[in-house]
Amino acid sequence: MTVVEDGLDVDRLRLVTKVARLYHARGLRQAEIAQRLRLSQPRVSRLLAHADSLQIVRSTVAVPVELNRELEQGLRQAYGLQNAHVVDAVAGAEELAVDLGRAAAPFLAIALATGDVRTIGFMPWSRTLRHVVESLRPLPLIAGCVVEMLGDLGAPALQQDVAHQTQRLATLIGADTAFLRVPGVVANPAIRAALLRADPHARRILRLLDDLDLALLSVGPCEVVAPYGRGTTTSPTTSSPRPGAQGPSGSCACGSSTPTAPGCARRSTTWSSA
Repeated sequence: MTVVEDGLDVDRLRLVTKVARLYHARGLRQAEIAQRLRLSQPRVSRLLAHADSLQIVRSTVAVPVELNRELEQGLRQAYGLQNAHVVDAVAGAEELAVDLGRAAAPFLAIALATGDVRTIGFMPWSRTLRHVVESLRPLPLIAGCVVEMLGDLGAPALQQDVAHQTQRLATLIGADTAFLRVPGVVANPAIRAALLRADPHARRILRLLDDLDLALLSVGPCEVVAPYGRGTTTSPTTSSPRPGAQGPSGSCACGSSTPTAPGCARRSTTWSSA
């Protein structure tokens, strides 16, 4: 028996996919699928639910391009942007991150396919960027390396999940990974300097951040999450903490980030939840 990701064997995965295709693409009713595949109707229903949980089935809403044209044009003119896309989203922070991620994924795919991108900076703590990655389809070999732009925050389990997001993006675009496995926030500059002196790998990763082709960022309100306190970021892509700031100058476990180093990448792609 061949087992794929999530412990699902290939035969069951094939059956789940077949049932989902018959129901969603062919328009067959559950009773018809059950009769065709010699299954019980309750099992067909469970297989369809499983297809949803595995994200085999994805709903797409085609938003008219002229819906927010005037607002997008105003944003480009006001802030000197090359492109701006406004997404109508339902209320709620998590729903907003999902809607932004799904809307942004196609634009990211186009940017990767049409640009000369070798090194990508990635802020893996961002909720919005997490949903961008989840919505992104596999692409042919596009980039050389995905570089984490912020070190570790919070519990080890969170750090492992963040590393998984970085690896997932790299796998989707056929790139290598450069993990930044140092504390994202330390108490003072002396500790930061000591950490970097002792870790040649971290110094190499930080040097990669000086020559990014594309930086993927997410900007929005930061919800303070314990146990983060005031400190100094180990990443050169963020400024020194403001008085009273929690985490590395606007970055925290909720994934909102406000890097303040213009020019660290030739291009930056930012999704705002503000």
